[in-house]
Amino acid sequence: MKKRYKGKLFGGSPLLFILDCDGVLTDGMIPRRFNIYDGAGLTMLMQKGIKVVIVSGANSNDIQVRADELKLTGCFLGIKNKEIIVKQLIESNRIYPYEVIYMGDDLNDLNAFEEVGIKIAPRNATKEVKKHVNYITNKKGGEGAIREVCDLWLKKL
Repeated sequence: MKKRYKGKLFGGSPLLFILDCDGVLTDGMIPRRFNIYDGAGLTMLMQKGIKVVIVSGANSNDIQVRADELKLTGCFLGIKNKEIIVKQLIESNRIYPYEVIYMGDDLNDLNAFEEVGIKIAPRNATKEVKKHVNYITNKKGGEGAIREVCDLWLKKL
């Protein structure tokens, strides 16, 4: 059985949490369902000065509405090449890749993983994605996976 955790998850001081939406912040179903505990975890991270950004291939008003409700740092929708946005976020925030966590669940997240120091996938991510991450959550996307990561991160701070 593959270990869920490889190495030191929060060895440095992460400053930016970038996440996919469908299958990570939601359960991947339409209509989208967001978990309130995930939102509370993201709010606690932001209160500690951590920036939180959604980068999604989908272009949907309900994702933007949720990002606005949570007062996230940013929300990029309809993004086909997430790697470009991740590079721009690292550069514009003047941070190092090892200070960034990216959480994704499908093949379109693989290029973005290459740009960051900490790669995380929810339990229901594709097998290919799970091969490339540092940590696989115990919870599924939309069912508390983000809160699990937030709680681990907050223990470190």
